[in-house]
Amino acid sequence: RIWQPVKSGACMMFQSYPLFEFPPDEGKEEPLRYGPFIVDIDTGIPESLDSAQRIVSWFENTFDVPTVAWKYYFSGGKGVHLELPESVFGIYGHKLLPSLYKRLALEIQAECSVVLDISLYCNGTGRPFRQPNIQRENGLYKVQIEYNDLFEIETLEEYNQFCCEPKDLFQPEPFYSITLHNVLSEMLKELETIPKPTPITEDQQKKLSEKTPPCVNFMRNRKDLAGSCTFNDIAIQLTAFGISTGMDEERFISGIQDFIENYPSTSLKTQKARYDNVRNRFRSMSAANYS
Repeated sequence: RIWQPVKSGACMMFQSYPLFEFPPDEGKEEPLRYGPFIVDIDTGIPESLDSAQRIVSWFENTFDVPTVAWKYYFSGGKGVHLELPESVFGIYGHKLLPSLYKRLALEIQAECSVVLDISLYCNGTGRPFRQPNIQRENGLYKVQIEYNDLFEIETLEEYNQFCCEPKDLFQPEPFYSITLHNVLSEMLKELETIPKPTPITEDQQKKLSEKTPPCVNFMRNRKDLAGSCTFNDIAIQLTAFGISTGMDEERFISGIQDFIENYPSTSLKTQKARYDNVRNRFRSMSAANYS
């Protein structure tokens, strides 16, 4: 059974995302979560159209996912929604599905230089997600579109005109990407090894943000710890600090550049390998909200 919680009586307008095996109850067993991978781009027109084009192109070049495998929507506000069915990557339900999707979304943001709504990928009872062909408060509709419409619509006026009435719904062409399946499976393995964190308080986060603790400066500036601490040992601690203080990826990387480039490591032989190691860890720990 899939549970679909709905808030504010808007049972037609919104559906929970993701869906659930049974109602989540804090402190008890986590349910399996289900649903396609959704990308919510809400950066305005035409910026959202350009971002969607780049994302779809990146998936095609990186994972061999063709453009016909996606569902495309104009949200009827100022953005674009993309949906990739589970059949494309072959993962049908998992307790950590929101964290996996967040991990992939963070990868997309970094690799495609786009801004996504990351709050969509959360545990608990999820987020309300807008359904198509139901009139919004502004009089427009979320409507399904063809891939080519991402290129043919150029202005907000054309976008609004396109969304002024419901459109037919249709299914994408079936496709399975073993490449994407393997990448997501590896991401899941990483997420499963990250301990469930004890959230820090707002007061603790404020104190960390106001002044960098001496221990953090010590770790990122001392190379003589190599006899007792590996590169990964220290990187985990520094990453937890970065996430706790709400740093984005680029600010975090620039703040520990000396550590990345100079701390001894027997396995990370090149500068690229070092930076890739730290970036991947930051994205995985961010997806797991590790603080």
